[in-house]
Amino acid sequence: MTGRPHVLLSAAVSLDGHLDNTGPDRLMLSGPEDFERVDALRADSDAILVGANTLRSDDSRLLVASAERRAERVRRGLPEHPLKVTVTASGGLASHLRLWHSGGDKLVFTVDATADALRDRLGGLAEVVSTGPVIDWGALLDELGRRGVRRLMVEGGQTVHTQLVAGDLADEIRLAVAPVLVGDAAAPRFLGTAEYPGGPASRMRLLGADVVGDVVLLRLAPKDREPEDAAPEDVLRTGDAGGVPPEDAASGGAAPGGVPSEGSAPEGSASGDAAPEDPAPDDPSAEDDAPTDGPPERGRPR
Repeated sequence: MTGRPHVLLSAAVSLDGHLDNTGPDRLMLSGPEDFERVDALRADSDAILVGANTLRSDDSRLLVASAERRAERVRRGLPEHPLKVTVTASGGLASHLRLWHSGGDKLVFTVDATADALRDRLGGLAEVVSTGPVIDWGALLDELGRRGVRRLMVEGGQTVHTQLVAGDLADEIRLAVAPVLVGDAAAPRFLGTAEYPGGPASRMRLLGADVVGDVVLLRLAPKDREPEDAAPEDVLRTGDAGGVPPEDAASGGAAPGGVPSEGSAPEGSASGDAAPEDPAPDDPSAEDDAPTDGPPERGRPR
């Protein structure tokens, strides 16, 4: 395969646009129904990408939680879990993170200056690929396409989402909007300040709006993109299950927005990503590590 993957951004936000608050515990934005939706989305993806800070802060494993969905992937000739991808310009990823020691292949994109040191630190835990002197998102997507990735699910955080949208590289956005107000200017948002394609006069296309538990799932795409699974019945529909198949809606395990774990409760999805923690200007990993839509396993409710 040579084309770039379909890039789908997945996140859960408050009514005032935040991915989380600034407290010690993760703010729970979604519920079981949305976690299920996200787990199904993970299972349908070829790769899941989060920034390095999301990885550091959540220590998530990025697994498909449902045993049935994992078994179905195997029946289709796929690995149990999608390829796990992270991005870091600083190279600051420790070898003890749970991602490296859980199921599925792992791939880290970094820059020339940190690639060798990161390979030494991780050993055989993950493959490390440099995109050049800076993080080059085009080169990254090209490389994933060469590896057969057709659908890339991006779970954050803010820096990663912002860079992909600003670079006109996002094909679709699935945003779960929770009936919650954060009211904290310092809290991470889904998107940060950037020069976005077309500016504020450019409107995205609304592909659908579903009620999923007590959140509203919005599906959007740039007007020049056709979503891979677009269908007339997807437009502006509402329903109790929010598009989750009835047989899947009751099984627990997906993180809304996307970070399920192996058990019935998903680990978490990248959401906290406001500003890079290191000075590298192109480091989408700095704070893209708070899962965007799912309760983290380690006790930070979302």
